[in-house]
Amino acid sequence: MISTTDILNGTYDSALDQIAAACHERRKLLRNAKAAVTMATVQVGTMVRLKGLRPKYINGVRAKVVGKRRTKLSVCLDESRQRYLRGMTIIVPSSCVEVE
Repeated sequence: MISTTDILNGTYDSALDQIAAACHERRKLLRNAKAAVTMATVQVGTMVRLKGLRPKYINGVRAKVVGKRRTKLSVCLDESRQRYLRGMTIIVPSSCVEVE
């Protein structure tokens, strides 16, 4: 097993690029799995909270799911934040919502 201490000590210097690539692929796999679960469980009408979006001020806004696409959701905002007004419909990745 590879430990972070061994990495910091230079034991795996020759394999750092492969380790970084493996970490990137693993994160992508986890993100896709979570998105698939979200798409399977979220229905039109479900209330969600936005997260992980930019601009950051949109994070935390409550919204209602009004449509589903392959990997994205159409949501109607339940509150206003700067240029995003209450009642506005936006499209967000399914990985960027948290079911309330």
